[in-house]
Amino acid sequence: ADSTVRESYRMIIPLGTEPGVYTLGLRVAWWRAGRPELSEPDDPGLAANHLLVDLGRVTVVEAPRR
Repeated sequence: ADSTVRESYRMIIPLGTEPGVYTLGLRVAWWRAGRPELSEPDDPGLAANHLLVDLGRVTVVEAPRR
């Protein structure tokens, strides 16, 4: 609690994704009995947002033509 944690990941944007601004979000799940099980938050705001933590916006632009 009360600690900042930072992780870095590479994100692959699927071919055919239309240019635009997208919201990047995160859900936390546990693997139990060979399948994911979503965590149970004690934060009513998170529960109301379908367990989605908003990480920010991502802008997808058209690739330059070669």
